[in-house]
Amino acid sequence: MGNRRIGRKRIESALKKLNATTPDSTGSRSGLKGFDMPAFEIQPSKYYGIFDDFNTVSGVTDLAQDDDFLLAHAASGLCGATWDVTAGGTGPAVTLDNAEIGGAVLLKAGSDDDSTALMYAVNNPFVLDAANPRKIWWEARLKLSDVDASGFFVGLAGNGTDATVDTAILAGTPSLADGIGWQIVDGQAAVTFASITAVGDVETVVQSATSATDATYVLLQFYFDGSTAHFYINGELSHSSALTLPTDGTKICPHIEYIQQTGDDDTLHVDYVRACMER
Repeated sequence: MGNRRIGRKRIESALKKLNATTPDSTGSRSGLKGFDMPAFEIQPSKYYGIFDDFNTVSGVTDLAQDDDFLLAHAASGLCGATWDVTAGGTGPAVTLDNAEIGGAVLLKAGSDDDSTALMYAVNNPFVLDAANPRKIWWEARLKLSDVDASGFFVGLAGNGTDATVDTAILAGTPSLADGIGWQIVDGQAAVTFASITAVGDVETVVQSATSATDATYVLLQFYFDGSTAHFYINGELSHSSALTLPTDGTKICPHIEYIQQTGDDDTLHVDYVRACMER
């Protein structure tokens, strides 16, 4: 090749491809295929991003095994620099889970029907702005212990000051004011993963063809190209939509919510959250 230079675009393309892994649909390695997300960690002048592998409770220096998010910063209500954490019901839990390979956060809403556990990265806002569009990439790897008795939302959502008005995961009471992500509505008849986009309380929900399976990890992803959102499951494109996207400049933040339909101590595990946006 002589003195031929490798251009920046080629390097960026190679780095994106390195984020993808070989797909696997069985055991603890299921849901490991990635999609093309920029290596934002080494390009801070071009991209803003967040990555939490849930190996520590953010901001805690005196770490204990299976540390508790709810207790770590009970006085201030904030969990260090990243997550604002709240939960309802009897015996809720939002804890690190050392039993999961690679570490994970465990959300258990409690023993009351329709109780919730919520994590909200209030200091890490993203924006879909039609006047100045930025590309956004998002992914979260997760599993439900009982898909028939649970609901969840992962993605970007607004209204971080009121944990009761964030998502549409309670059947019959849609309440996502502004946001984009993946969900299963608590108590829905067909337990398939669905994308949701919302602006000003107007929602668009698209059911995928992929069913959820108990205790099986799945990688849920989306890519906003500046006008259209493309939704992926385990690195494969499921569908695209340009409807009811919050492109009015509203700030929306990383968000994880879990709801329990029965009192069986069902759980949601989130292995990691990773997202980035053009500056």
